[in-house]
Amino acid sequence: MKLLLAVAITMLMTTGAALADVKCVQEFLLQTAFDPGPADGAWGKRTANALTDMFVQIGETVEGGLGKDNSDALCALFSGPRHDELLQRAAFRVYPINIDPTKISGETSRTAFDFADFEIADDANFSACRFKIVRRELSDGRLDGGPMVDGLVDIQTGALVFGENRWYTGGLADDSYLPGEANLKLTRSGQIVGKTPYFHMFINDDIQAEPAVYVTYSKAFTPDGDFPNGTTEFDAVGMQDGLFYLDCAGGSGGADVAAKYEDQIAGEASFKICLFEFQRVWTNQNNPPETMAQGTLSIENGKVKIGSNNWLVGGGLATPRFLREDADLVLLNSGQIAGTTPFFHLFVNDDTPEQPPLTVELGTGFEMAGDFPNGTTTFDVPGEPDMRGQFKVSGCSS
Repeated sequence: MKLLLAVAITMLMTTGAALADVKCVQEFLLQTAFDPGPADGAWGKRTANALTDMFVQIGETVEGGLGKDNSDALCALFSGPRHDELLQRAAFRVYPINIDPTKISGETSRTAFDFADFEIADDANFSACRFKIVRRELSDGRLDGGPMVDGLVDIQTGALVFGENRWYTGGLADDSYLPGEANLKLTRSGQIVGKTPYFHMFINDDIQAEPAVYVTYSKAFTPDGDFPNGTTEFDAVGMQDGLFYLDCAGGSGGADVAAKYEDQIAGEASFKICLFEFQRVWTNQNNPPETMAQGTLSIENGKVKIGSNNWLVGGGLATPRFLREDADLVLLNSGQIAGTTPFFHLFVNDDTPEQPPLTVELGTGFEMAGDFPNGTTTFDVPGEPDMRGQFKVSGCSS
């Protein structure tokens, strides 16, 4: 009798411990994405499936297996030092799915576009092109105010990759939309095609901010000089359409300044650092030159490279990147600086809104100032007959 009683007590104790271990496992699983059912200590199909699915997802095994007979080891694992780590790894459940790419709709994004009908210039590469988008009234062809957005864009194997940009519309527009969502490509004619987000309203007290609309570029194109420069038209909203202006000064199809001035470049001239100033002068006024930008440059075998620089014109668009990445300049034997560069020619204030930079070509005149290559190169400012630009170099050291 005593032996039978001892055996019964031992069995009860073993069963109680097993129930506690199973309940421990269930309580842990209930804190994860793998539902074992109620934490009642009863090992059923739901508990077994939840445990198995969890370990398959996290990619681990347990010595002794995942069965009820090993619940004490499982409880020890879940209660031990790895408790928090395992909870985190099992917090979400991953469901594998199979996708047949041939059955996916083309409308997988708001800027999806079929380029099959266009001859894309997939060998075209340009860096730091300037762009701006302007809206136009369909009723009279009038351009409606300044740009909606402008900035820099690279062209990589025919695809437009937007960089630094600024929307002037206010409201919800910010500089993440074009780099994140625009799906545009360059055709061999120079036209831009594809689809992109577009903010079509200038927000003020009378106009409520709205999310971007998504417009398609495929309407018309007007070239302007060297490929791929020009204007692509697109249908916008209501009684307006849009104009996308592209101006690429360099790249696989841009002007090669080094080739243009090949026989005049001071190919042996190298200077580690020089100081420079961009200035403007009103020719119809008796005022001293106004400094628009200043900084440092280096010269290596006649090639000019702009270093640190600062535009003094105000606003947020004029940044050092324009000169560092887009200026294409060389030093000539005469000391003159030649080539093309962006130039912000207006100071921003309440009466003068921000505008994208002009592209200017240096070289209408030159005046030496001391030792080579110190001096001032003059240039014309497009659209400003009463303004002259000056690029002043000083303090060069080798």
